[in-house]
Amino acid sequence: MAVPENSIVRAVVAYIFREESAKQAATREGFSAVTMRRWLMDVGVHVRTTAEQRVLDKAHGRYDQAAALRASWQRGDFDTEAYRSTRMKGDWGFARDGENNPFFGRRHSAETRERLAQYARDRAIASIGEYGPEWTEEFRARIVARDGSICAVCGSTEMLQVHHVDLDRTHSHPSNLLTLCAACHLGYHGRGERADDIAAAHASILLREFGADPGRR
Repeated sequence: MAVPENSIVRAVVAYIFREESAKQAATREGFSAVTMRRWLMDVGVHVRTTAEQRVLDKAHGRYDQAAALRASWQRGDFDTEAYRSTRMKGDWGFARDGENNPFFGRRHSAETRERLAQYARDRAIASIGEYGPEWTEEFRARIVARDGSICAVCGSTEMLQVHHVDLDRTHSHPSNLLTLCAACHLGYHGRGERADDIAAAHASILLREFGADPGRR
């Protein structure tokens, strides 16, 4: 079925001037993102990569990584039980072997690999130090219970973890700990997101649990 010309024009205007994604602009007008990208390429318009579009969506307030991760969990994109059982081993519950790997049979150039690695390093926020003997399941459970068994940022009750606010794993005083869901926790450490929300939640915990003066920590 032919797409009306005015629909094409509206979609292209949204893509170029409102900096919407090809998928968003095309879907609103009733045709596919593939068709949209083909038209853009035919007329010589640069088709943005996913990373480029994500930067624009963040700038326009249209993208929330933590919310996107939570939505993925809710859709069942990830195996929650596998995540829980493999998290400490570092493979995060994703099936990555052989044909299960989305990059199976594909290879980035050395330049692309370095660029992606540097981009990840630039936005990641790493923790330091090693966990002490006090860092037990029972200890973490007490912190989660203290915080009402919900993520202090988004209120989720799924996949709760305990975050070191000052990033120092050796500093496990309760005043330095905050309950976060996996999505918010990963969004912060992996992408440098939610920093303001975490700071506000931490200040609220300090006020509630330790009084108005943070120096009492």
